[in-house]
Amino acid sequence: MGDYTEFGIHKVGKLVKSMALAQCLRKLLKLVRSPLVSPRFPAPKPPTAQGFKGVIIQARGRSRPWALVLWVASLTGSCTAAHPQPPQGQPIFLWQVQPAPEPDNAPTFTLNPFAKPSVPDRQVYLLGSIHLLKAEDYPLPEPMEAAFATAETLVFEVDPAQLTSITAQMTLLAAAQPEAGETLRTITPAIYGLAQQRAKELGLPLILFNDLEPWFFAFTVVPLKLMTLGFEAQYGIDLHFFKAAQNTDKTIESLESLDDQLNLFDNLSLGDQEAFLRQTLGELDSLETDMETVVGAWKEGDGAALERFLLGSFEAYPQLHDRLLSQRNQQWLPQIEGYVGQDQDYLVIVGAAHLLGEEGLVQLLRDRGYGVTQVQVAPDLDSRTQGLMGR
Repeated sequence: MGDYTEFGIHKVGKLVKSMALAQCLRKLLKLVRSPLVSPRFPAPKPPTAQGFKGVIIQARGRSRPWALVLWVASLTGSCTAAHPQPPQGQPIFLWQVQPAPEPDNAPTFTLNPFAKPSVPDRQVYLLGSIHLLKAEDYPLPEPMEAAFATAETLVFEVDPAQLTSITAQMTLLAAAQPEAGETLRTITPAIYGLAQQRAKELGLPLILFNDLEPWFFAFTVVPLKLMTLGFEAQYGIDLHFFKAAQNTDKTIESLESLDDQLNLFDNLSLGDQEAFLRQTLGELDSLETDMETVVGAWKEGDGAALERFLLGSFEAYPQLHDRLLSQRNQQWLPQIEGYVGQDQDYLVIVGAAHLLGEEGLVQLLRDRGYGVTQVQVAPDLDSRTQGLMGR
């Protein structure tokens, strides 16, 4: 995907021909914080799943559009009651990364007495994120807040500051510009009719999307539907900690750019986009129930349950798993490794699905010899120091 400036002023004008569309984008970007931010996009091309080639999750005997939901919101959902602190000893979706141990036969060196001493208690934490939540999901488990409090550097998939600017809006619109004949209005009549129905339910003028690629409409309706269910980006894990870092001296870093994420949409065929759109629109009614299932497992720190629910469908679509998860994890891995052993603390916040499975970041780091321990709620510790109990 080329830079949006390549479109020129006249084409940008065409992109934002309607103030309604511009307003819709502003609301969307505020709501979603990031378009992809973690995997899962549903769109099975008969065998292809998920939006970028289609990701689907088999749940209760039928496919679910978790690709889109998890990409737009990574992991989304919430309960209706205030979220209490987890019980003592319960694991949470936070891992501590420690340096690989030195081999027994490693050579020893005499330290320079004037050198700055190493800090053995410096920590790197991996936090699996849910990008949209409800106010009732707070407070977060105390060890998560403690990991934030001690971190000098926060690392996000994409810097949240980039995601609400006019540049982000133009970049998103540029990504949605169609190849010849690949617009929403060119999809099959049955799917277009379903799009009309869903647009009416959500109060969206479908005409604004007719000349854009079909994935863009799917990308829009999911967060808007979540908004009607009470889910908001301002309560997501990423924005919670990003806002908390304002007016502090914490450094913000990112693992990829907005362009990197949107480029994943670029290679969608029209067939993939139709399948993605059909499934997304067809499953909107069950979104809340499925979200609660995912978030319930997240709150319990149950990585195995999340892995079964979120990654199960990838077994039939290995190319999709590779594109959305494996390749990105491998690209991020050297940067995360570079944080380990540094003279400061890091909190790395990524979509929870990136931590799961044999090709997830937790296992990749373990395979390289790092000690990666899931954090548990420790008994009777001050919230500023409560942290790790190895699982």
